[in-house]
Amino acid sequence: MMVPNTDVVVGDLLFLDTGDKICADGLLIDCQGLVVDEASLTGESEPIKKTVEQDPWCRSGTSVNEGSGHMLVTAVGPNSEWGKTMALVSEAGDDMTPLQEQLAALATKISKAGVSVALVCFLALLIKWLVETGGGDKDKINENGPLQFLLYAITITVVSIP
Repeated sequence: MMVPNTDVVVGDLLFLDTGDKICADGLLIDCQGLVVDEASLTGESEPIKKTVEQDPWCRSGTSVNEGSGHMLVTAVGPNSEWGKTMALVSEAGDDMTPLQEQLAALATKISKAGVSVALVCFLALLIKWLVETGGGDKDKINENGPLQFLLYAITITVVSIP
């Protein structure tokens, strides 16, 4: 009888035919010229010929290229090799690599340096302007004055943050 992949349980007997995707790990009971593509799981570029005597294990996540056979299900879902591999992949994705940690630290240092340079530039230009104008001239505040210096500082800060 035909059942959905999600209803397959340990102990079921599956019929494998050309074009089928194997949904569970299992042990071959019998087969006729069964060739399985295990590239998605093992990275093996060539399809593997399966026999009951030599290589009876079929793995979930692989597909049948040729032939047919019967398989006894031994593992499904997260207990299968495919499920364990996917669990490792999803688990490993959360941690930062050493390179990512170093790049994050470098980005923080660059950002702090950029803000510091922007502040020093603003203060230096403001002091220069105050000295040249004799303590500040309200009429020239917008003409290359403190407002312009603030825009320079904001620009330096924005450009320096990676």
